[in-house]
Amino acid sequence: MKKFSHIALVLLTIFTLSGCSTAKFPQNANNVAVVNRDASYTANCKPLGTVSSEINPWEWFGLVTEAQSQVIFDMRADAYERFGADTIILNHMGQFNGSATALKCFNK
Repeated sequence: MKKFSHIALVLLTIFTLSGCSTAKFPQNANNVAVVNRDASYTANCKPLGTVSSEINPWEWFGLVTEAQSQVIFDMRADAYERFGADTIILNHMGQFNGSATALKCFNK
């Protein structure tokens, strides 16, 4: 019985962790740079539009820094999917939400 409990615990852990790794993230969105408003190289970039993200704090069980990372993750993906952006400038960053301007800075 002890061996069965151990195997069940291992399988439960694997299924739980694999659920966390199924987030949809466009492959090339990894190349979307995140910069603050004072970044000098963005002066010659083409503005494409605004992206934003918000996480419900009542459903979030992690740290605030993890929530902010998720918000940025979502904005990068949105900027790439909607506009083909390669850079976002953070306009606002709260604990559970944020907004950014999507830019095209590099010709690829």
